[in-house]
Amino acid sequence: MPHVGNFKTKCLSTYQIVFTASALQEVGRRDCKVASDFISSRDEISGLPHLHFAFAIHSFVPRRYVETQNPVATPSVVGNYAEGMRIPPLVIQKSKNTFEKKKFIPDSDVTFLHVKDVIVDFPDSIDADQANYVISTESCHAGYCRLKILDNGNNEKYANLAIDHKGINYLGSKKSDMQFRTKISTNKKAIDSMLSTLLNKGHGFDVKFMDVFSGVPNDSFNLNRRPHTSVGFSGILVSAQKEEDKNKASSGLIEDVYQDEVDHQLAFQCKTWPPIANDWKTRERTFQWPSAATIDKVLHCPVHVVPVCHSSSGNADIEWKLSFAVAEKRLIAEEVGDTQRQCYLVLYMLCLSIMAEGILKISHIRSIFFHACENLETRMWHKNPAFCVLYLLDHLIKSIKKKQLPCYFVKLNNMMDHLTDLQVSQLERRLTNVRRKPIEELLCLGETYTILDVFPYNLNIRKLFAAVLADAKSYKDIAQAQQSVAYFINASNAVCNGFYHEYGFDHCASVFEDVIDNFVEPVLGKEEAVNQRDYIPHLLNQRNIEFSNDLPPDDIWKPITFCRFLIVRYVEGNTGAGLYEHLACLHHAAANIFKERRLELLKTADVQFNEALKREGEGHGAGLFVDYAHFLCTCGRHEEAVPHIMRVISTEKEKPESVNYYGRMESHTVDSYLQNEINTNGGIEVLSVVFAYYLLVDCYNVMKKTTDVENALEGFEKVCEQCGDLKAYNLLGYTYLKLGEKDKATKTFTRAQKEPSNKIVKQYLPKPPAKKGKNGHRK
Repeated sequence: MPHVGNFKTKCLSTYQIVFTASALQEVGRRDCKVASDFISSRDEISGLPHLHFAFAIHSFVPRRYVETQNPVATPSVVGNYAEGMRIPPLVIQKSKNTFEKKKFIPDSDVTFLHVKDVIVDFPDSIDADQANYVISTESCHAGYCRLKILDNGNNEKYANLAIDHKGINYLGSKKSDMQFRTKISTNKKAIDSMLSTLLNKGHGFDVKFMDVFSGVPNDSFNLNRRPHTSVGFSGILVSAQKEEDKNKASSGLIEDVYQDEVDHQLAFQCKTWPPIANDWKTRERTFQWPSAATIDKVLHCPVHVVPVCHSSSGNADIEWKLSFAVAEKRLIAEEVGDTQRQCYLVLYMLCLSIMAEGILKISHIRSIFFHACENLETRMWHKNPAFCVLYLLDHLIKSIKKKQLPCYFVKLNNMMDHLTDLQVSQLERRLTNVRRKPIEELLCLGETYTILDVFPYNLNIRKLFAAVLADAKSYKDIAQAQQSVAYFINASNAVCNGFYHEYGFDHCASVFEDVIDNFVEPVLGKEEAVNQRDYIPHLLNQRNIEFSNDLPPDDIWKPITFCRFLIVRYVEGNTGAGLYEHLACLHHAAANIFKERRLELLKTADVQFNEALKREGEGHGAGLFVDYAHFLCTCGRHEEAVPHIMRVISTEKEKPESVNYYGRMESHTVDSYLQNEINTNGGIEVLSVVFAYYLLVDCYNVMKKTTDVENALEGFEKVCEQCGDLKAYNLLGYTYLKLGEKDKATKTFTRAQKEPSNKIVKQYLPKPPAKKGKNGHRK
């Protein structure tokens, strides 16, 4: 197993960043005020340091999640999912092994626009002979309209949808919508296939997780095409089900999109850009967001008329709405960066329970967000996300107080003028509470639901954030930043560990990459961040070794898969010796667990050992040569093993440094003495040179080289004496037992017994004679 002597021995459970003395000085030299505020400023209303609230933001909507939310290319498919603007799914357990995704608001995540082949336009642009309807905005709330039916012979088949209002024939919105939805309901198979087609283009899952438990998979997982969402969750389901029935497939996998999250909407495409939205084209923008090029692209997007009336309309049956959904989608795709999207999604989550009450709408927070994108410098979203989320909340509360929130595209459309004073009061009170305790709102969500792709299942969210929140209360200035980052890493460590157990391997790596990118680098500088990024694969590999100790033998494919994942993700060029070594050791163990595949798996292990020997970097040293020699010995290739052993002895006997560790998985590859020690103590850790001599005596004994055996034993004794590790005498004692020299073994174990914690040697020492009692009998 990978050596850990001249390898950094940190593991995830005790991981602490090593802070350089110059790191904080570098921050002090920076001239970027935004970065400085991010580290040192505190929000007055909530009392939260921006640094700590930013950690909550990155924890509840991590960049690793945002980066995977790709928009759907089809222009007529809109909505949160189609735009890559959907919050992580919130999942709740309904019964044993049965989970469901919580739906808070009626707004659909996917909306298919069914654009009818009719001609609709505004009075100044319409061709009266060719068009079907003319758009009239008279007597309508801004952003809404009516469709006058043109008497030109083009609308006879829609005569049943006409409504006479004050002598003018209008197309009935409710009638049209009802007719459309009747046709949809009678064509369910075709409609359902639309969602299937959408998901099969790369937005859905094909998680065949049970393959992992069906035997020995040739390639474990396809590491290049693992779906980001739901991998960890499917692991939970499979793990839970294994205890009951290994052969049954789990039916509880959370789907990407359900039919009740999908809507189909009738739509008529306008031929020209609505005059009422002309202000959007020309208004002054301080930070040039969106760019002139994007504005031009948006203006070429279709605007639609959809059968939706204003909430306070007096003529709801003939009122339609101007929909800029396609334009919004294009704007998001062109101009909304990952950090902006991240802040929007956090705002969405903060408002989720309020939106569930039905007064606050997603369109409100979306308009707030788009206006903020114009009013905030673009780099601010990345440098100080805490400020940006609080800015969004403040402006939402301000808009509610004033009952004034202009639609992003139609400035004259006040989206809050219909609210009653009571509704305003309720919204203001609820949002003010959220504003005072934003992290508390997020914690409540995390306690009630599993936030898929964000936190592992059954993680205690409050416990996770307890130290972070305590640190936030005492945080005063930048001098405390390094300790705060240490708390962030400890919390991230718990998340990482949880994802490992749920097979969310991609998350394990991303959790630490996120905290380094978002906190180590801005707080402690680029040099420190580079050092920590370089250490991640070795850190995770060490954790993989530790966790594999707690797995049953049949689950060896879990650490194998994780090791493969680390190689694919991190190994570049000629590096990665340690990872290939670990992978080889695991396949060596697998060969002894799955004996029907022994020869094939031994061949795989041999290839991987040789790959490790050719490579450089962490892991290329004495421990690797010992592991390979051990592998060769178990394969009966003792003569090949000797040169590797001698290489270790020549480099390590004067100044031993390297260490080899063998855990429960490796117990399947070692002799009965080492198996006993591993099973008793949970593992065995010895100097590489000690294990080298242990193997060397075996090799010479098998090869019947008596003189070489004696010389090796002499060297073995000297190394044990020199290294000062009394547990090394255990292996020397086992060696004497294998050679049949029981007296020497007893003498050696007696010496080893001087180490109080070395209790296993008692098994190999003769029992002392029982003391005689008063009557002469032995007790």
